Amino acid sequence: KMFELTGNLIAINPDFYSLWNYRREAVIRMIQAKPEEKKSICEEEMKLAESALRKNPKSYYAWHHRLWVIAKGTTNLKTEVELCSKYLGFDSRNFHC
Repeated sequence: KMFELTGNLIAINPDFYSLWNYRREAVIRMIQAKPEEKKSICEEEMKLAESALRKNPKSYYAWHHRLWVIAKGTTNLKTEVELCSKYLGFDSRNFHC
């Protein structure tokens, strides 16, 4: 239930770093409990972070969470480069991506 709640709260305020930290701990536990679902769990986390970026394209915490998920080794890097290019197109000063 808290996992769902953090997702809802992040959707409202993507710059609340404690939520992202709690979420990372929950993701780690989920992956440990069900390693066969690692890819789908990571995909959902990337969707959540992208949704947060739509609300605030310069959200340090959302970009940091994406980087953390990428380090899990399940992300399509070509898609990630395309997303970064898109956000840099919106604002070339967005050093977060």
